[in-house]
Amino acid sequence: MAKKKPLLQAQEYAKTAFINFLVLGVAAAIMLTAAIGLLFPKKNPIVALDKLNEAYDERKYGPRDKDIFNISKERMEVEKMGKGMYQRFQKQMLMARDPDLGHANRPNSSVKDEMVKDGKFVYKAEYNIDDKGRRKTERQSEKQGFVALFGGEFVFGKGLNDNETLSSMIEKFSKRFNAYNYGLIGAGTNHMLAMTAKKDFKGEIKSSKGIWVYVYDDDHLRRTIGANEYLDEYPDAPWYVLDGDEVLRVGSMRSRNKLIQWAYEFANRFELKVPPFISEEHVKLTCELVEDSKAKFIKNYPNTKYVVLFHPLGKKNLPSNDYDYRRGLMNCLTKKNIEYIEYERMYEDTPLGKKDELFIDYTDFPSAKGNEELAKRIVETLEDQHKSTSPSELPPESNK
Repeated sequence: MAKKKPLLQAQEYAKTAFINFLVLGVAAAIMLTAAIGLLFPKKNPIVALDKLNEAYDERKYGPRDKDIFNISKERMEVEKMGKGMYQRFQKQMLMARDPDLGHANRPNSSVKDEMVKDGKFVYKAEYNIDDKGRRKTERQSEKQGFVALFGGEFVFGKGLNDNETLSSMIEKFSKRFNAYNYGLIGAGTNHMLAMTAKKDFKGEIKSSKGIWVYVYDDDHLRRTIGANEYLDEYPDAPWYVLDGDEVLRVGSMRSRNKLIQWAYEFANRFELKVPPFISEEHVKLTCELVEDSKAKFIKNYPNTKYVVLFHPLGKKNLPSNDYDYRRGLMNCLTKKNIEYIEYERMYEDTPLGKKDELFIDYTDFPSAKGNEELAKRIVETLEDQHKSTSPSELPPESNK
């Protein structure tokens, strides 16, 4: 048997040493994570209701709102959101595990969500979900066309009752369109594409003519790429990557590179927000997900159109190395002939003393007033020049 050449032998030794180094590194990382977990247990924000009751200081905050701590005869768990702020949200009753989306609205559920600040209700909402897993929209009448809204909390209506959501406001002001709320708390662009792969919506929407509206806010970029702050709550969210210009689903967020997963878990242990900085590649991925979603919607409903709405209250300062990711996404959509609407001036044109009315207090979620103002603009944009039953070209405020 011929002896191996010294160079080949050295290469094999180096390869074996490198593999051993990686194995030892992963093992060390696992042991370090376990040790950190023992030495620095993760803070549990859940406090018992009776503890909250005892901690309330009426001398400091004044008389508490009626039934603020008597929401239910059972003992309910309350999550501490900050100093003097608590949330009671029946999240497990709202969200069901879903093999395609990671989580989905539980059909035929009715859920309470309440936030308290210094002994006063910030909001007190009830979420009602229909048999298709959609947030119920207050229906005004049967109309010829439809507007189906997709997105996260801004579409779902976090902190709002059913009649205060964006879909209900569109339904209220529109003479032409029935509105459908496919919003999902914690969702990003990845969830929308996964939803189109899961079902064709036939049987859920009666009309064959209408508009699919994806309501984008900047958090969707970080959700789509699986930033660490979403890992704890939504580890089973859909994970997509680009192979050239082709979008591939490669599992869920928890199934990606284990070293990245460990690094994010480490950051979450100490409540750190870790970049990645938003880059052109992340914007390109999001843009491709939007394009694939549009193709699936139009394939199933040929007499419809697809529009991206850049929510005027959803602008965030994400880490991006000065890259204008929002404008980058708009440019990409334009190149792909995907229509979008932006109401850049809605917030700026609101009088200074009225700006806060567009948001729910102590949150960055739109208020009923914010949804009302936005819905008026959306309806005007979608219905202006729509004299026939089928949607025509959008007016000049869009990119078309």
